[in-house]
Amino acid sequence: MASVMRLWIVGLFLVSGYAQTIYTSPGTWSSDISSADASGYQSITVVLQDGVYLQNVAFGNVPSWNFIASASGTIVSGSLTATKSLSLTLSGITFSSSISSSLSIDLVVNNCNFFNSTSGAISVWGNVMVSGCTFNNNTIVGSGSAIKSIGGSVSVFSSTFVGQNGSAVYIASGSLQVSNSVFRYNRGSGASGSAIFTTGSPTTVNGCTFFSNSAGTGGSISTTSGQLVLSSSTFQYEQAGNGSSVAVQSSSVVVTNSTFSGGVATNNGGAIYGTTSLVVIRGSQFTNMSAAQGGALSFSTSTNVTVADTAFTANTAKNGAGIDIQGSGIPNYLTLLRCSFTSNTFITSSYVGSSGAALRAQSSVVSAQNSTFYGNLANNAGGVHLSSSTGTFDYCTFNGNMAFTGGAVTLQSTSTINVTRSNFSNNKAGGWTGVLYNFNSSGYGGAISVQITSTAYLDGCTFDGNAASYGAAIITDQNTNVRLTNSTLSNNVVGIIGGALCISGAVVLQSDTFTLNSATSKGGAIYLNPTNLASVTASSLTFNSNSAQYGGALFSDAGSSFTLSAASFSNNYGSVMRGGSVFVNGTGTIDQSTFTSNGNSSTDGGVVGVTSASLTVKNSVFTNNYASSVLSCTSCAQGFSAQNISLYSNTILGNGVVSLVNTNFAIQSMAINNNYGALIGGGLNVNGVRNGTIDGLTMSLMTTSTVDANAALLVQNSGNINLTNSVLQNIPFSAILCSQSNLMYMRNVTVVNTYNVTAQEQGAVGGFACSLQIDQSNLSNNSFKYAAVTMLNSDSLSVSNSVLSNNKALSNGAAVYSTAGVTFLTSNSFYNNTSPSAGGAVASNQAHLTNNTFIYNRSGSQGGAILFAQGGTSTNNLYINNTGGSGGAISCVTGSLLARGDTFITNSAINFGGALQIVSSTFTILSSTFINNTASTGGAICPYGSKGTVFSSTFSGNTGTLVVLGSTVEFHSITVTGSNSGPYTDASVLLVSSGRATMINSNIYSNNLPKTAATTYIIQVEDISHFCVVEDAQVDDGTLTVVGGSFLNNSKQALGVISASTVTVPSLAGYSTPMGYVSVMMSGTNLATTPYFYP
Repeated sequence: MASVMRLWIVGLFLVSGYAQTIYTSPGTWSSDISSADASGYQSITVVLQDGVYLQNVAFGNVPSWNFIASASGTIVSGSLTATKSLSLTLSGITFSSSISSSLSIDLVVNNCNFFNSTSGAISVWGNVMVSGCTFNNNTIVGSGSAIKSIGGSVSVFSSTFVGQNGSAVYIASGSLQVSNSVFRYNRGSGASGSAIFTTGSPTTVNGCTFFSNSAGTGGSISTTSGQLVLSSSTFQYEQAGNGSSVAVQSSSVVVTNSTFSGGVATNNGGAIYGTTSLVVIRGSQFTNMSAAQGGALSFSTSTNVTVADTAFTANTAKNGAGIDIQGSGIPNYLTLLRCSFTSNTFITSSYVGSSGAALRAQSSVVSAQNSTFYGNLANNAGGVHLSSSTGTFDYCTFNGNMAFTGGAVTLQSTSTINVTRSNFSNNKAGGWTGVLYNFNSSGYGGAISVQITSTAYLDGCTFDGNAASYGAAIITDQNTNVRLTNSTLSNNVVGIIGGALCISGAVVLQSDTFTLNSATSKGGAIYLNPTNLASVTASSLTFNSNSAQYGGALFSDAGSSFTLSAASFSNNYGSVMRGGSVFVNGTGTIDQSTFTSNGNSSTDGGVVGVTSASLTVKNSVFTNNYASSVLSCTSCAQGFSAQNISLYSNTILGNGVVSLVNTNFAIQSMAINNNYGALIGGGLNVNGVRNGTIDGLTMSLMTTSTVDANAALLVQNSGNINLTNSVLQNIPFSAILCSQSNLMYMRNVTVVNTYNVTAQEQGAVGGFACSLQIDQSNLSNNSFKYAAVTMLNSDSLSVSNSVLSNNKALSNGAAVYSTAGVTFLTSNSFYNNTSPSAGGAVASNQAHLTNNTFIYNRSGSQGGAILFAQGGTSTNNLYINNTGGSGGAISCVTGSLLARGDTFITNSAINFGGALQIVSSTFTILSSTFINNTASTGGAICPYGSKGTVFSSTFSGNTGTLVVLGSTVEFHSITVTGSNSGPYTDASVLLVSSGRATMINSNIYSNNLPKTAATTYIIQVEDISHFCVVEDAQVDDGTLTVVGGSFLNNSKQALGVISASTVTVPSLAGYSTPMGYVSVMMSGTNLATTPYFYP
């Protein structure tokens, strides 16, 4: 028993030598601590009885202290000071004084209360662990009114900090971990965070609540040169100059699953403000935060920020109500992943100049993916504002954002944005009234505004239902670049111009679709502003059902330019003037495009309308459009060019399928078929043009309600118009009409199967007061009141190397009818043309014919082939089988006629002049040949009331070859063979009636007379007034003078009409006949002995 006792005493001593528990009270507090500190123990546990401990105590010799309150009424008002490095544990005690040490200690505080300390609650160097504690109304000069630790590791669990003044927790050069704690109504001093302020210290905050804290910077948390990990925490109603909830500088920050609401920063960062830091935010919410810059987040100076799965809602700021990030020199970086920005807006008093309601970035690099921007509102950029920045946005949605400029996005100051697979819908730009936006007064870029040397690349995007005054989807400034590809723009609406795009810079479009966009004024889908910096280069676009007053799909204003390739336009509509699809006042090129069912109801409109500019259209098709004109160009300073164009089944309300007015042009390979309506210029209307070329034009199957003064190709008030290698056919009115024009030239043009017998004074090709040249062309099978070529009151007509066949007219000249000053027909073929009146092929005032062929042409009156109404020339022409009432080949009714080297074969006339009828004219016939021509009177030539010479010509097999009626004619060196008498004359070679004929050195031989008992003659001179077509004419006696020549082998010489006798001395014989006095002068001719002739 004794030995056992000794062992127990030894054990108690050992324990007592190592640790001691003492009980103290307020009265013995100071002495008990001093005694224990001097006891030499390694560990002291102090149990405090209820009461208020007022004395200050200091200790440090014992390395481990544990202070425990025995009851809840233990209050320590005196300070606890550790004089040496040690370990200190406090439990269940209420402190109104401070715990401090300038030495490194390890402090554990459990379930303690700290209140009203004026020098801070805990201030130590070393490690601190606080759990279940409450800190109320502690203050300090500087930072760390609740906990201050330098160089140590601090952990805070399940504690509450209320009303601290001067950064509740301050950690320097150590580390901090705070979890499941509450910070309320704390006030920071200076720039420090009112709840937590750390420098150079890793900080972790988890599951904490921060409510109504305030500080100069970092209303709740401020971290400098450290790391902050913030998770599952809540911040409400915080206030600060910068960062009402959190401020970080030169730190790395991770924020996850946290909520920020109601905070206000007077300067930057309604929730978080950071500089020169690395920031990651995930799964968090920022709601109703407010700041001058960055209503939720604000970052500057080389900050790299990543925000993922985070919502920004109803935050306000002048700039960047959601996020504001600004770089300086070295850019900031911002990455957004699966974030949402909703109803963020400007501070009401700061509307003017506000920008980026969701995000503003300056000198920064921004990347966003799978993020949503909805219902945000600012003066400039309702969603995202980039200035001197670069942005990449993929799979993002911009919906219902509003601004004066850039409802969803604005780029400024040389910014660049890449947007892919994103949606812009219901964004709006308009004038702010103080209550709402007016989108019809002003407002630029309903979705995107690209300004000041910025660049935008957009691919696979959708723009739907956006609205603005200018550019409902996108507006661009000068010196900007935009590339939009594989995108859809639909249902966008503007109050003024640019239903989808309003462009002042350079834009590239590829594989985009524009549908149901509209503008009140100009450019239902696209508007290019009047600047030479506005340009569009586009390929594979689709425009469907867009509308505007001017330019239903596209409007290019003066100075702008565009190039469209492989575009499709359908159902676009211009309601006022020009451009159901496209209106160009600048310079445009359209290639490989289709225009279908586009419309413009204006009488001065068109599917493509052009003014004061230049337009080139190539390889394109226009079908089923309805407008005044499908292609119209008016006063285009640089002209119009078209190549390989097809226009068919269009309904034309006014001025031709193609209308070119006061515009020089070049057209190559254009097909205009089966169109309907045009009041003026059914297919192509040309007016006031100085120079124009048309090559490879085909037109057919047109209908029009107006045929008078109208044509498929109508040229008016123009000059130097060239039409080549073209075909116009199956047109129920005039194919070509030239009016009041200087010169029109046609080469290798085919005009066939055109017809209209009601059109006044028109033909298949017509001219009025103009000059027309036709070469190497074919005008056949046309049927008109007038000729295939009709020229009225014009300067000149020239037709050469052409075929004019099977044409029919109801009046004069089935192939050519011309009252032009002069008409030239050269090397043409006239075949089977028919006129019921004069000029079966040609009827012309004055005409000059060279090397032409006239075959099987017919007239019901004068000139089976041609009627010379005012004389002309016929040189080296061939006339075969032509038929007329008089003048089977030619009838000249006034003026002067020269026929040289012509050949007349088998032509016939019912009345006078089987080959030639000459009336009231002067004429000369040289070196011509007349074969087998027939007429009732004058099978070859029948002049009436005329004067002329027939020289060195040959007549063979004609019937009643020469009949001179009331004319003076000299026949010189002619040869007449095989002639037969006509049905109404007794002479087979020459009959002179009431005229004068002189025959010089002519050869008259082998001519035939009918085998009758009556007296017949080779030459007969008598009055045959009963054959004349001129009523009431004075018929005088005839005179025949024969000088030289040969009369051999003519038939019926046995009757003594002609024999081989020679009269060497001229003699004159005269006879009285019942029809008047006839005298004949013969000299040196081979005549019969008696009689010389029969009266």
